[in-house]
Amino acid sequence: MRHKRIRYSRKRIFVGLFLLLCLIGIGIGYAFVTTKLEIDGIVHVKDARWDIHFTNFQLIAGSINTTTEPTISGTNITFAAKVNNPGDFYGFTVDVVNQGTINADISSFALTPDFSNVDYIDATVEYANSDEITNGDILLAGTKKTVKVLLKYKEGLNEEQYPADNQLFNIAFTLNYEQNTDYIADFQNDSWTTIKANVQSDKKIYSVGSTKTFEMDLDGNNINETYTLRVVNNTTPSECNTQGFSQSACGFVVEFTDIVDELNHKLNQTDNDGLINGDANKGGWEYSDIRAYLNGGIYLEGLENEINYTSQGVYDKLPTNIKSSIIKTFVVSSYGPNDSANFETEDWLYLLAAHEVWDDVDGDSTVGLDSNDTAYNDTRQLDYYKQMGVTTSSYSAAGKKAGSAPVPWALRSVPSSVGIHAFFMVYPNGSQNYSYPDGKYGSISAFRLAE
Repeated sequence: MRHKRIRYSRKRIFVGLFLLLCLIGIGIGYAFVTTKLEIDGIVHVKDARWDIHFTNFQLIAGSINTTTEPTISGTNITFAAKVNNPGDFYGFTVDVVNQGTINADISSFALTPDFSNVDYIDATVEYANSDEITNGDILLAGTKKTVKVLLKYKEGLNEEQYPADNQLFNIAFTLNYEQNTDYIADFQNDSWTTIKANVQSDKKIYSVGSTKTFEMDLDGNNINETYTLRVVNNTTPSECNTQGFSQSACGFVVEFTDIVDELNHKLNQTDNDGLINGDANKGGWEYSDIRAYLNGGIYLEGLENEINYTSQGVYDKLPTNIKSSIIKTFVVSSYGPNDSANFETEDWLYLLAAHEVWDDVDGDSTVGLDSNDTAYNDTRQLDYYKQMGVTTSSYSAAGKKAGSAPVPWALRSVPSSVGIHAFFMVYPNGSQNYSYPDGKYGSISAFRLAE
């Protein structure tokens, strides 16, 4: 919800902005609650508490100083501030915390006065990750969300658009909640703000296999295409806490269900200096063109022959509300004959590793996937592929499509004993195979949500 901003011209106008912000009404007036009885010889009345309040008030960097210290009492924040120069602003974030036992949703909210009628003030109220605040937004019991309020005196308006006299504003931001006893977590329909808060409270709230569609303009043709994401992991087993263990299949992990694009970006680029070569796997995932394409950036700075990386990757094209939910992940990737140690990187988006797709069930660690993947014991199979029973001998659920056509898709893993030319790949039927790194194969990327 956006409102108007503030400005003056060359002549200096003192505008006193007395901000008396009463963040009222997050509904802390103990509403009627129907309790649930469990009878087993003794009557137990489950705890039913309504407790939603503000906490953790933080000024936004660069805000003007307040004339009084902000005070929080329950759901009220009061403060006073003056904005005297074009470009001055006052803004803050505050957490809305549900420490009760009852789910709630927003019934109404307002910033008063209505700054849409004030030409020289820009007023913004939204979640801290830039998501829009809307009626019906869920605040689950035991979770929190961060709200951002920003008031700015505009710059660059015509002189007649500024007030002739000092202005005094009494401001209130009202955010009201009501009980929601019917809410069921829904990955497809929940906002990303709700998803992030839910995952931080309970990673298993969304079932493995749940999907969600969204739109983005990946190819830059000004037309949004629809993509589908799937929950592929919602557990953090003890091995994830081992030193040096890849976090790429730990916690809450989401993947694109099908091909993001049929690679116009190679696993490795052609290069004549002998370090990275179009028909070799030296440098592996860390120095791959597809890693740059997914994350945006140049990873070969300082090498003799610069590779033509894209500066805008898939991560850059994602909607803001998705990007703000993603965390960088510690990623371990295997190496081949051209290198001597597993690659360790930090990535927003990443291709899957061989072991994250297949479990080797031949019972012999001297042959097969677990002998040919140097990062096998530093990675784990994603919950989804485990649930689907994907192994080196049963693999149909690992097949992917581009539209309706089955296509091979690339992994970030390098085999240790196949030769200098190979990366792991998944055949259209889901089986394990290898690819030349200068070929074009389907790209399936994954990412983790903040916990």
